[in-house]
This record gives sequence, C-alpha cells and structure tokens, in this order.
Amino acid sequence: MKKLSLSLAAILILLGMVRSASGNIVITGYLKTAAEPVVIDSAYFANGNQSAWFPTTGWHCDTMATDTFVFPPLVNFPDTVRLVAKFNGARLLQEFDSPVRQVWNRFPDPHDQTQAMFDAPTGIEEGRHNPAGLHLAVSPSVVRHAAVILTSGTGCVEIVDAAGNAVRTFPAAATVRWAADDDAGRALPEGIYFCRLTAGPTAIVRKLIIAR
Repeated sequence: MKKLSLSLAAILILLGMVRSASGNIVITGYLKTAAEPVVIDSAYFANGNQSAWFPTTGWHCDTMATDTFVFPPLVNFPDTVRLVAKFNGARLLQEFDSPVRQVWNRFPDPHDQTQAMFDAPTGIEEGRHNPAGLHLAVSPSVVRHAAVILTSGTGCVEIVDAAGNAVRTFPAAATVRWAADDDAGRALPEGIYFCRLTAGPTAIVRKLIIAR
C-alpha cells in the first residue's frame, strides 16, 4: 500500500467530493497479475454526477504478485472505474462498469491474467454518532496488508487482539494508516482483532480481521 496524498485529499474537499471523514468510505484497490508486470498510473472513479481522477504512483505488481492502493475518502462506491495501465511500456485504458465489492475484474486479452478488485466496508458509518461525538471506521475491515483508520482525531487508538491485549497504539488522527503490524513493527498474525478509540471515559470499538 502507498501513503495517501494530503494535497489530493485537500483538492477533493475543495471540489466538494469529500465530506467529514465519518460520512465517507475509503476504497482499497487490489491488483494482481499472473503473466506480466503491470503498472497503474492513475484511476478514475465515477458515481452519478460525481467523478475524480486519482494519481496512483507506485501502484504496480510483478508476475505472481498482488499489490494494493488506498484511495482518499469518497462519498459513494463508484459505478464506473477506469484504470490507466501500462504493460511493458504500452498504455491501456481499461474501464470496469458497475464493479462489485470484493469481486475480481479481469483485463481483456492479451492481458487477461491481470485482475483488479475494489473493496470498501458497507458499514463504515455504523455508530458514527455517539454521546461523546467520537467517530471510528476501519477500511478495509478484512486487512491483508494495511488499512486506513478514520477517527474524529481525538483520543487514543489501539489495536487489540482476541485475548484483549493491546498490540498497537497510536494517537488518534483524522486519517491513520496502519500496516497491520504491532508496536515493534512486526506483522501481526492472521486472526480477529479489534480497533478501539478511547477518549476520556468513552470508548468505541470496531471488529476487523487480518487475512493475508
């Protein structure tokens, strides 16, 4: 996964594409290839009369590999996705109509061994209002390599394992990128975890799964 561009997020806010973090979804793009290296230069998302291009510098994968890219928060899941792909230096504009969450979309021949998938949690707004005014969402909720944690920017965020042990802790921020690791930087094993946001006497929790 690659780091989000703060300047891009700021531009989207100015364009009215982004509301407060608690009212948006964060989309993760997955890319895999079995026959040839591929590079995605940019991506286009459209939903109704809203659309935006995103530079995706660094989103690529080699043969028999999978890579991911986390996009800035959006209001809706896209009805149309266009990817500017490069195969051995040759550019291809590929469009996917009505993409479905967690469903692989295959590129056409002769690049049919390359596939892209897009995912976003359907329940990202769950519990976004509470007496303390805290907001917490994790995208994707099934974490393979990394996830984005959206909070109200207040308090402390903890990743807690199934035994109740806090394995990762960091200050809350509007957007936090977490590499599915512990406080020592070690990759966490697969399993069920919980993301907990605590501010004073109030805490809210979201369940997540690490599945590599």
